[in-house]
Amino acid sequence: MPGYRPHLFDPERATAVVLGRQRWGIRDAYHFFLGAPWWVDVSLIASIFVGANLCFACAYALLGGVANARPGSFEDAFFFSVQTMGTIGYGEMYPVSRAANLLVTCEALFSLVLTALATGLVFAKFSAVRPRVVFSRRAVITKVDGVPTLIVRIGNERGNYIAEVEVRMALMRTERTLEGRTLYRVRDFRC
Repeated sequence: MPGYRPHLFDPERATAVVLGRQRWGIRDAYHFFLGAPWWVDVSLIASIFVGANLCFACAYALLGGVANARPGSFEDAFFFSVQTMGTIGYGEMYPVSRAANLLVTCEALFSLVLTALATGLVFAKFSAVRPRVVFSRRAVITKVDGVPTLIVRIGNERGNYIAEVEVRMALMRTERTLEGRTLYRVRDFRC
């Protein structure tokens, strides 16, 4: 049967197929943005804005059709692109040819999408709940009702109240199997 692969591991070719590995996509970029420091996010947004304006400026410089722009001036084309993308409005420079008007339309559409994405991502980053939990420096094991009990103090670093708290603790320890192999096992605590 063509294309049929009954085994994940083919001993004749000695190759393996990796399952569950996905390509880097938009969702990964979204989570990267949310987890990155603010300076990284601002740098990315600014880089995309400047890069897009440079691309549109190249197109304006090649097509022309911008009134009062100096012939062959990349600087004028760049600042015209910034005015268009930033929806600042036109002063002395404005589109006069059909090609320039079509390019302005494309840039305005791109600007709307870029602004919506940047606004949504910044809002999501601002509104994400980030706990500020402080743990005591030492944990204590003592008897409570005759049972050895681990006590860990946890506090809220913010001045607000915490509602619907859920705490899960786990212990990771090194264990040896009967075969002599070393494993790291995670044991859940009851809280």
